Amino acid sequence: MGLKFNIFTGNFDIVSVETVPTGANPTASVGLAAINGSATTFLRSDGAPALDVGISPTWTGSHIWSKSTGDLVRANSSGTARGLVLRNTGTNKAFIIDEDLTNANTADATVAIQTASVVDDAGTYTKSDTVLEIQSTVIETSGTITDTAKVLEIKQLHTDASGDVVHINNDGTGNAINIANSGGGNALVIDNGNIVMGDNSTTGITFYNTADQTTNFEKVTMSWVANVFDIGVSQGGSGSGRDLIIGTKSRRLLFDENTSAYFYKFDCSTSTTGSWVGIAGTPSNSSGTTNFLGITPTLNQSSTAGYNALLINPTETATGSGDKNLILAQVGDVDKFVVDNAGAITATSYGGILEANLLDKTAAESITGVYTHENQIIIDTTDTEAFLVRRNGDARDVFTIDTTNEDIIVGDGSLSGDRIVEMYNENTVWGAYGFDDSAGYFGIRVGDSTFNAATAELSIDLNKLGFFNQAPVAQPTGVAVTAAGIHSALVTLGLITA
Repeated sequence: MGLKFNIFTGNFDIVSVETVPTGANPTASVGLAAINGSATTFLRSDGAPALDVGISPTWTGSHIWSKSTGDLVRANSSGTARGLVLRNTGTNKAFIIDEDLTNANTADATVAIQTASVVDDAGTYTKSDTVLEIQSTVIETSGTITDTAKVLEIKQLHTDASGDVVHINNDGTGNAINIANSGGGNALVIDNGNIVMGDNSTTGITFYNTADQTTNFEKVTMSWVANVFDIGVSQGGSGSGRDLIIGTKSRRLLFDENTSAYFYKFDCSTSTTGSWVGIAGTPSNSSGTTNFLGITPTLNQSSTAGYNALLINPTETATGSGDKNLILAQVGDVDKFVVDNAGAITATSYGGILEANLLDKTAAESITGVYTHENQIIIDTTDTEAFLVRRNGDARDVFTIDTTNEDIIVGDGSLSGDRIVEMYNENTVWGAYGFDDSAGYFGIRVGDSTFNAATAELSIDLNKLGFFNQAPVAQPTGVAVTAAGIHSALVTLGLITA
């Protein structure tokens, strides 16, 4: 029994007293559904129910995490379980990290993905897990799905940003980047400053000049073809053939696709001096011949086709005061063969012709070589001597063609000795004629090149004649017109014997 104050009447009423409940520890956990409970105990003021870690809630509100040290969010998984899955069924992003710099904070990285393996004994361990793996797939339960989604897209939306969009820092010994082919092999490897494209002959780098990369395209490709590294421009469909240039700002090698004037062109700036194309080196071979430039085409032309093995054709819009040569051949910086832009040739010698006479035809020259001319030789001159053969020992004239007097002269006034002209028929001597210096008169000798006017078939002296090895005699005068007189005159001339 007990007393209870009644606030309506202001009196104490006598009532019966029930059992008073006692405090107890919570036994149920906080989950996603309410638990009514049946215990007669109550929760103490410092007690709290446990959180059910097996729940899978669907959150509809925003969660804000704030922590100054340690891990802000940690997802632990084992077996085949996935650590963290973010799924978006709407049109916005499934995962966004927004860095707050309103208080002038400086963050090392907005997103940092790390793996940390702790080895606390002397055992040997192998760590081969993937730190970050991004996968994209589609599970079709019905219907047809067209998948054009990007697996990874990295954008820098701040136009004033100056940092790297992608920065990879490798402190290990593996490759910084390795993009592998699905069928095996490496498509791209970046390691310690080296870039490796592919590991077989079917891979390479292609740069397109057109949006169409299948039908009507223009491209340049660098790749291995049959163990040969090939750099080439190609096109397909209605694509145009394009030129290829390799070089620096002022020195370029042009592979021309669109002009018939040349296929390869070395192009330099207008102020460039020196050699546009240089062939240098130090050959050290002990046998064989080294060709520094070989032009060895195999021709199979027909009809009116022709060719130039070497074409030199400058266009002189304006020239300076220096040398203007089409060809300059030197040995040790000394000119040996020069062809200037007027076509004049300067050479140290050619077949015995000295350098001076290749340009100056009036200079005296000594030719020691033998020349054979198979075609016509025309000498057209206004000089007195169109053709002069001079004896080298004393510089006396041996044979002269005088164009002024229309004479052929053998010897000169100061020349001593015989002046003989020998005549042959098919390498057999026919005869000789000329001046016999010892006899002192002219003779004609037939059948023998050993000339002696005294034994010639015909000998001639001033106002004298001799026949058949007879010395020239004066014309017989006062010949009696008798058989004896005529006979004596003929014997005197040598026409008949006595």
